[in-house]
Amino acid sequence: MTDTTEKVEKSNIVQHLPFLPGNVFEDITKNDFRRSQSLWYHDGYMTTRNLKYGIGGDPLPVQAEISPEELLKEMEDNPYIIYTHKNKEFCPYKKGGISSYDELLKVQNEQQLNKVPSYIAYDKMVLRFFGYYKESTYQSSEQYHLRKVVIYYYLEDNTMRVNEPQVENSGIPQGVLISRQKIPKSSSEFYTPKDFNIGINIKLYSKTIRIVDCDEFTRRYYQEIENTELNPTEPMPEDPYQLERNKPIRIKVEESKEYPLKHFIEFDRKVLRFYCVWDDRSNLFGDIHEFIIHYYLVDDCVEVREVHKPNDGKSPFPLLLKKQPLPKIFTDMKDLESNEKYHWSDFKIGSVINVLGRKCLIYDCDDYTKYYFMKNLGMNENELKPYNIPKEKPGEIPRQSIPQYNGFGSEEDSLGSVKHIVLQPPKKNIIKMLENDHIVLRFVAKMESKYKQNMDRRFIISYHVSDDKISIYEPMQRNSGITSGYFAKVFKKTAGIVGGKYLESNYVKKPSKKEEEEKEEDIFNSQQPAEPIEYYTSKDLYVGAVLNINSQIFTLIDADEFVFNYMECKKDEYPMSNFELIIPKIKGILSAEDKERLKQMFPTTKNIKREEFIGIITPLFQKYLNPHEIITLSRSCEDNDQKVNIDKVITFINNVI
Repeated sequence: MTDTTEKVEKSNIVQHLPFLPGNVFEDITKNDFRRSQSLWYHDGYMTTRNLKYGIGGDPLPVQAEISPEELLKEMEDNPYIIYTHKNKEFCPYKKGGISSYDELLKVQNEQQLNKVPSYIAYDKMVLRFFGYYKESTYQSSEQYHLRKVVIYYYLEDNTMRVNEPQVENSGIPQGVLISRQKIPKSSSEFYTPKDFNIGINIKLYSKTIRIVDCDEFTRRYYQEIENTELNPTEPMPEDPYQLERNKPIRIKVEESKEYPLKHFIEFDRKVLRFYCVWDDRSNLFGDIHEFIIHYYLVDDCVEVREVHKPNDGKSPFPLLLKKQPLPKIFTDMKDLESNEKYHWSDFKIGSVINVLGRKCLIYDCDDYTKYYFMKNLGMNENELKPYNIPKEKPGEIPRQSIPQYNGFGSEEDSLGSVKHIVLQPPKKNIIKMLENDHIVLRFVAKMESKYKQNMDRRFIISYHVSDDKISIYEPMQRNSGITSGYFAKVFKKTAGIVGGKYLESNYVKKPSKKEEEEKEEDIFNSQQPAEPIEYYTSKDLYVGAVLNINSQIFTLIDADEFVFNYMECKKDEYPMSNFELIIPKIKGILSAEDKERLKQMFPTTKNIKREEFIGIITPLFQKYLNPHEIITLSRSCEDNDQKVNIDKVITFINNVI
């Protein structure tokens, strides 16, 4: 079926449809009725654009082009075609406004440029006026309240907003008085900038507002744009109610009265503190007791507290006198109701206070009490100097002796049974465990033994920084996982030895002097006190160190790169990795001939391996430096891949050694 046949059939169908809205089609084959958009956003502003296509993408009809001669002829017939400018010389063509077609296009382009939308030309331009209006009051001594307002006029859309600045403690709802909107001036007009001036009254929704001032931008706008000079500023009148509030309070000279609430607010939480002693040595088993006297200024009450020291052998009764008024004379319980009570002025340094029959000597007070006495009594610093009270020297506390380890459990568990009646597990440093989790320092060690089969055995000693425990592992003879490199040469195969775990992760105790002198000792002999327990720490581990672990001697011969990096980052804790402490040890020990001979010993290549460099300088510095310090010296001259830069070595020899 062809397109023509399909159109004919559809037209026959349309002819039989009733003539109703929706049944009339200009093109029955059209199925796209979308409209093109004529509104658009350009640089954030709403604009319009010319449409090239109509409904469904159909091209719009194009007007026939008019030649310049035909346009000028049409202008002669209708002289008001280009009457769009205020100046009369641009009026009809016959009167000489336009001489040619090019000038006509130039005038039209200038007119198009001058047509800038108001929301672009006056964007963020606001006129601000200051004024007031009077609000009548009822059942009040004032006739009116003066309400100050600020009027904002937005030039972009000719809207207005009226605000009333908030005044503290005014008691009146303030803020936005009239929201932003176009305010009508009459039934057919709205307010424009020409309707505003200083010294006039404007009526905004039944409120008559007097304008008295404006800001500097508003004056400049009226001068440059509107060509209008605003009236001079008027003074803002005073609010009678505010004047009444601002009057000074009349002070009546009358006799002073007691105000309990005022006294409480002024002296609440203000306490004077005094230090005193009570000499009770005249009685049997008496002693010198120390007390602290608290004087509460808010209610003139006194509290006496006893000073307790550790292991003083006294019963824990902190209060000698609870908070109450203190009578000056006390012979019986009836005297508690006496009218003569102690005042804060009676508590002076050097005075004796009767605390319910106990004579207490005040010998000092705190800084606030001294300041209070100097302020209210006019006392000087000499009068407030503390008294020197002779005190007995406390006896020496006997040192607790730690018994010998009994062999049950670990030494920490055995020590816990000495310090506590109820056994408690040893406490762990949780913060240290969290900060140093998974940080392990690994060293290569060899066993020092008189037996030939043990001389070639190599071990890995791991120090766990999180809990200060040491574990030892001996690589197996087969399937050790070491196929090449330096460690493959170190871990030689030893016949007849089965490798594996040599020591579980545990604390390793340093050997004591007694253990070195007496190898065989009765561990169940608890009569003799044991020495303090000391364990190996990370500071005891370095290349060249000799460790006595469970009566077996190990010598550390190497470590991995992480150990050297870790110790050099914390060089203050590890002096063996501190390059600044190594220089003074080797400075000036070699002569000029030794320096030249040392330079000749290095090869001509630029970089050499660390092992070769250590082998060259070890015979010269082994008397002054240990192996770990020699490795630190080598690392200071390395570039990367454990290769020593010969240029850095020669510079180091010339400048330092």
